Amino acid sequence: MIRVLEVIKRYYFYDKNITYEKYGNGNINKTYLVKKDDWYIIQEINLNVFKEPNNVIYNINLLNEYLDNSQYCFKMIKLIKNLDGEYLTRITGYNDKYYRWYKYIIS
Repeated sequence: MIRVLEVIKRYYFYDKNITYEKYGNGNINKTYLVKKDDWYIIQEINLNVFKEPNNVIYNINLLNEYLDNSQYCFKMIKLIKNLDGEYLTRITGYNDKYYRWYKYIIS
């Protein structure tokens, strides 16, 4: 889970008050719950399923834009930009990994 800490540092200046843990048991993406001042979700995008992670981010933002300008009242994930101003965080190394970050939605 060292990569998760690396991802957190791309969104926050890490401090000891941030905690994280594996969340759920999804079959596609690896998901982690991050707790600081609020609760957040980090998802490692499965590149075997989603070959173009930038397209995933584009589609989420496009759907959010449509829903924000409509009369629908769905709760939709709102992606959060990292410290570099990007919605997608790439961690390079042995296997490049891509992550997205959004606020936890209570169901």
